[in-house]
Amino acid sequence: MFGAIWTAGRYGNALSFDGVDDRVEYGAWSVAGTALTLTAWIRLYPEGEDNDARILSKATGMGEPDHWWMLSTTLSGSDRRLRARLKAGGSTVTLIASSHNLPLDTWTHVAATYDGATLRLCVNGNEAGSVAKTGHLAESASAPIWIGANPPDAYAPLRGLVDDVRVYNVAMDAAGVAAIMNDAPPQPRPGFLDFVPAGRAGWTVIASGAIGHFLYLQRATNLLAPQWQRVATQALTSSPAVLVDTALLDRAFYRLLLD
Repeated sequence: MFGAIWTAGRYGNALSFDGVDDRVEYGAWSVAGTALTLTAWIRLYPEGEDNDARILSKATGMGEPDHWWMLSTTLSGSDRRLRARLKAGGSTVTLIASSHNLPLDTWTHVAATYDGATLRLCVNGNEAGSVAKTGHLAESASAPIWIGANPPDAYAPLRGLVDDVRVYNVAMDAAGVAAIMNDAPPQPRPGFLDFVPAGRAGWTVIASGAIGHFLYLQRATNLLAPQWQRVATQALTSSPAVLVDTALLDRAFYRLLLD
């Protein structure tokens, strides 16, 4: 994370981006197949908002062919609209929403979906545009994924708040996107409280989460192309919870999921 700061969000906390060079660098992994859904909550600052601002982008440059997939804002006439780019079937297509302007200083849910035949945009759960597109999603193990700006030089930085960014390897219809929009994460969100060495038996992780849910501990050994492996599960009848990873590794990265 470079420059972005935590602040009050749509759900719990969100990241605030300054519109200069703030971003979150999220590895360089790919989504395979013919289905993809990108979603996020955004709140665009009214002061100095750039009409071309990246929300989420997997790219190696600013040109259309340089994008694998992207969700951004753009100007259509005098209207601020949602825009997506997608590389599939050997070419990249750009789709600008034909309706549903993006307001300033208001939480707005945005999404792009691809089902192997059509690329669609949704704003607040309503379809806002579509274009025919076919083929398998292009993959790249080197094209980086950023939130809040475009790789590799922070082109088109976003000025505003971003919350609850999601990437699915399935294609949601408008009803599915609306369900995601209304799917408030359990409160409180899961969080790491402490890591305790377990001698030669790995690590003991002490974590918090909402009572009545399952807490999953996942591990990866490389964040550039992470392959997350579930290493422990705990039913949350009380919080904090204790989860143990018994693997003996020189280096590991962990994340918590709540279901």
